[in-house]
Amino acid sequence: MICVSLKPRDTRDALEQMRSVFGKADLVELRLDMMERWDLGRLIGEKRLPIVVTLRKKGEGGGFQGDDSERLAILKEAVKLGADFLDLEMRGAKKILSELKEEARTSGGRTRFIISSHNWTYTPQLPVLKRLVKKCFALGADIAKIVTNALRPQDNLVTMQLVLWGEKEGIPTISFCMGKLGRPSRIMAPLLGAPFTYACIRKGMELAPGQLTLGEVRRALDILRGSHERRS
Repeated sequence: MICVSLKPRDTRDALEQMRSVFGKADLVELRLDMMERWDLGRLIGEKRLPIVVTLRKKGEGGGFQGDDSERLAILKEAVKLGADFLDLEMRGAKKILSELKEEARTSGGRTRFIISSHNWTYTPQLPVLKRLVKKCFALGADIAKIVTNALRPQDNLVTMQLVLWGEKEGIPTISFCMGKLGRPSRIMAPLLGAPFTYACIRKGMELAPGQLTLGEVRRALDILRGSHERRS
């Protein structure tokens, strides 16, 4: 499955972007931390695809500049309104996840939690990444998301081994590499068992280094799955 990361300005822009990928993507990630303003009730109420709500602080590689209490209130609202997924960075998840899970229980338990770990510098060895996945699930993750930076093509193999390990162990794990050298892992991850991979709508709207467009990922997956019409 492909999750398209959106970087809209406001509610109207977000709705237009969500509609533009309907029937093409499988999920959308709404980066609230990159938006100037939003009406979360309308965005979730009018969604046509499962939605991942992300609100990263500046220190986590995001753009949210409010305090912790304001951030928690926004995330609780997302849970209450029925967001399908919340993506939380591992470093700050412990402080707020119990409250968010309690909100999910009282509002029907619909929201699932992605606990993420981003290494913007390099790709650690596989045993290190496995420990990060285990830590994510110890915190209460439904899905672990481990993203690293590729300094060499071989780094792709490490994250793919992690995805395969997660599939074997029955612990849903998204993992791939950032950067130009990490692009193969973004395509291979869902083929090897990751719940989904990420893409942007079009060139110029990337939210991470090396992020491919929805069209690029879809075409590559079609070819690798053998469903693409090839002309000789």
